[in-house]
Amino acid sequence: MPRTPLAFVLAAPHSGGGKTTASLALAVALGRLGYTVHGCKCGPDYVDPTFMSQACGHPCLNLDTWLMGEEGVRNVFQRQAEGADIVLIEGVMGLLDGRDPESLAGSTLDVARVLGLPVVLVVRARGLARSIAPLVDGFTRACAAESVRLAGVIATCTGSDSHRRVLQGSLEHNNLPPLLLSLQRNDDLALPSRQLGLVPAEEVSSFAATLQRLGEALPQKDVQAFVDYLQGLPQPDDGSPSLQQSATQCADVQKEAATASSPLLKTSPGRLAIARDEAFCFYYEENFRLFQKLGWELIFFSPMRDRDLPAAEALYLGGGYPEVFARDLSANKGMCSQIHKAAQEGLPIYAECGGYMYLAKTLETPEGDIFPLAGVVDGLARMGTSLHSLGYREATFLTPLPFGLDAFSPDGRVVRGHEFHWSGMELSGNLPPLYSMTDRKGEAVTAGVLTGPCNNVQASYLHAYFPSLAFLNGRHKTDQAPGQGLEESAPLALSREKTGKQARSSGGHVIVLTGPSSVGKTSLGRALARELGTRNIDHVLISLDGLLASFRRDNHACFTLEEAEKQGMWSAHSYHCLLKEVAKSSSFVICDHVLCGRRDWIEDLRATLGETSVIPVELSCAEETLILREINRTDRPAATEHALAQARAQKNNRLPLAGTTQLSSQEENPLQLCQELMQLLAQRHILSV
Repeated sequence: MPRTPLAFVLAAPHSGGGKTTASLALAVALGRLGYTVHGCKCGPDYVDPTFMSQACGHPCLNLDTWLMGEEGVRNVFQRQAEGADIVLIEGVMGLLDGRDPESLAGSTLDVARVLGLPVVLVVRARGLARSIAPLVDGFTRACAAESVRLAGVIATCTGSDSHRRVLQGSLEHNNLPPLLLSLQRNDDLALPSRQLGLVPAEEVSSFAATLQRLGEALPQKDVQAFVDYLQGLPQPDDGSPSLQQSATQCADVQKEAATASSPLLKTSPGRLAIARDEAFCFYYEENFRLFQKLGWELIFFSPMRDRDLPAAEALYLGGGYPEVFARDLSANKGMCSQIHKAAQEGLPIYAECGGYMYLAKTLETPEGDIFPLAGVVDGLARMGTSLHSLGYREATFLTPLPFGLDAFSPDGRVVRGHEFHWSGMELSGNLPPLYSMTDRKGEAVTAGVLTGPCNNVQASYLHAYFPSLAFLNGRHKTDQAPGQGLEESAPLALSREKTGKQARSSGGHVIVLTGPSSVGKTSLGRALARELGTRNIDHVLISLDGLLASFRRDNHACFTLEEAEKQGMWSAHSYHCLLKEVAKSSSFVICDHVLCGRRDWIEDLRATLGETSVIPVELSCAEETLILREINRTDRPAATEHALAQARAQKNNRLPLAGTTQLSSQEENPLQLCQELMQLLAQRHILSV
């Protein structure tokens, strides 16, 4: 009988608590001890698995009860457990956070429940001492309510050994799960990030060295003690299926599908060309497995570097970062031309998110640069400066499914997936929709496009998890729809993310991020918006730079608020009125402002917002750092003297607003600054931990 590996789940109270860092450090350290480690990632994330795959030397697979169903989670886990000594499962967001505030579906805790696995809680301990006890106590109780054991704690961002002992003693004194491991604060262990989260591991040239440092950060004797402790825990006896039981419950998809043809395809399954490089790197491995079961031969190529499109019977363009690599993608004119020609000749093409953007005529970056691309979809893909859409989706295809999947799911075309993008598509004409789904109001809407001479091109922002077809169709249809549909259209510089059902009786909080130009206000604002979004907290991000960018001079968004006021185009008072109006219907309004030395603006802000709660945050950094950041700006010409004057005015005239929080952006780590600010908001009882 195959051995049963040790398996556990690493979770955290919230995003940004150090789950990925702890998971990678532990995976590498376990490997150094001689264990074969296979990794899984909870949720729909497609970036974090790239890190875990490299740390383990084995593909990391997603586990998500909402996307996959319970049976799907067990099946994937069973396959991932084969050949492993240890299966390490990294959680998503906070332990209880999933599809919506009223359900555990899609949460880390739900995965632990389905698999009957213990949870190890990763706690960011910076600023914590005895307070770790009630935090862990609450999550221990939440786990117990779902018959899940919270087995222990890993503390990240600890200070001295004395700090670790205080944390350990607090847990012991309160008879709580023990502190098993700790990771001290170390900037060398930080992982790079961009707008969709962490930068994929393939793009990080120094990642191998970072992995080594992470593995060395955990003493081997402590890691072995961690393993021994978990192996000594009593096994669950709540009826959770064993690995062997799960294996017998797997439904094999190799039916007549392997030889079936799709109405969308000219031929039976053959060669499937898949774009895969730095620009196209968001894929679910289980989709690939399903395609292979259907009879497809997978051929990977790079739209950035390859001269020719591989000979194939169908083309799959996944998500990624086409905006980051737009110049290289556009420069490879031969590939763009070949894909355009193939589409016109009737080649079946399925594109999602970044692939959808690549098929557009042009792509506009946040800096205003425009690059011509494949031109298959008659439209402009425009990158925004804030999150456009985020959430689970359940869609019903209005056309035959791609890649012969109708043979796999003959009883229906309902599929689940995920959206996460900062861009929007501006179509030049009306194109037939690809699928329908339910919006936030419960109303049916359509999304995606069909194009090509025989509607052979299917494109949308949906990252579809096609194995969900198996359990959605024939058993139930849309009774478990997420209640989240198409993104709300967002006006320039204003991104709304409203989630959950929140009763509001008064206006919200206005978080004013102020400081000189290039100090990092925009980066912190975006990080804060992402964090609030992961917690399902209603918020609006308003970018002053984005507003000013609408006033262009010589094709550059180079207006300052002062210049806009002088020309009568915009004023500080107008900006403050906008903040007040938005705050009436939002829990949090995040905005950037340059109040340095401007007493008139400060007084107007006070007078205009009145009783509205204002949370001022003043950012600063060294002058040489400010100069360097200003010089490196790409959205407008550098104005170093202007930025320095603002910085000096701020230094000489500290912000005269009550409750001002002062933060240093010298290290330029928006995620860390965001966590510091979130902790401060929690301490002021503005946010719950």
